[in-house]
Order: sequence, then structure tokens, then C-alpha cells
Amino acid sequence: MRQQLESFRTFRNKIFIYIRKYVSVVTDLYMYALETACQTQIAAQSGGAELIRVNRAIGDGIKAQVEAVTKGMGGELAWPALLRKLDRRDSSYRE
Repeated sequence: MRQQLESFRTFRNKIFIYIRKYVSVVTDLYMYALETACQTQIAAQSGGAELIRVNRAIGDGIKAQVEAVTKGMGGELAWPALLRKLDRRDSSYRE
């Protein structure tokens, strides 16, 4: 019983660490997208010309394309790859 409890605690700790890293990766992806958008806006504004607002339909089209490419999974698209990476590093969490 004690060994099973230790095994469960080890599993729980590894999953917690992995989920924390996953959240970090997803957050990094969103931060990258935000930073890129900000850099683009600053570059556009630095030209001094009046900016033209992008039509909402174009933004909606881009959103639909992103959803199609990511199959509606968004940041979860990276999850299987992260599991494979964890398996290569230490697959004992599956035990």
C-alpha cells in the first residue's frame, strides 16, 4: 500500500510539473502573438501616415482560417507533441 501511495504521489507530481510547463508553453505562444501584433502596430504607426483600420470581415476570416488550421484546438494543438517530448525525457509518468 505504501509503495502504491508513493507511486501515485510521484505520478501526481510529474503530471503537475508537466501541466505547469504546458501552461507556460501556451502562455508563451499567446505572448509571442501579442508581442508580434504590438511590434507590427508600432512599425505601422512610426511611418507617420494615417492608419487604415482593417475591415472586421477580414479579421473574422483570419480567425476562421486559424481555427481551420488548428482544427479548433488552439493552444491544445501542441499537447500531443509535448507528451511525446515528455515520453522521450521520462516516460515513467505513464506507470
